[in-house]
Amino acid sequence: MKLTKSYLKKVIKEELKNLSEEGEEQGAAPQPKLKGDVEKISKVMEKLPQLQRLFGLINTEDELSQVLDNLISGVAGAKIISPQLLKKVLMRKAASASDLKGE
Repeated sequence: MKLTKSYLKKVIKEELKNLSEEGEEQGAAPQPKLKGDVEKISKVMEKLPQLQRLFGLINTEDELSQVLDNLISGVAGAKIISPQLLKKVLMRKAASASDLKGE
């Protein structure tokens, strides 16, 4: 299964947005800059052509797993992200992965 960089960027943006929304739904105190933070991350990702190129090189399950490990560890410091929330989001994404190329 070959992953495209545009799909990975889309998934990352959606997950960042979903994590911020789900944290608010679970009773966490709303953080006014959270959605702005997601926008900032998205803009930075778009401005880094080397990152976009590297996403395009991911083409194995092992590589995808390692990239997701890095992303997860990057957001693990957020107070609203619990293991249960992370599992819920990842399970939902896995269930809706039918729009991947190569399937």
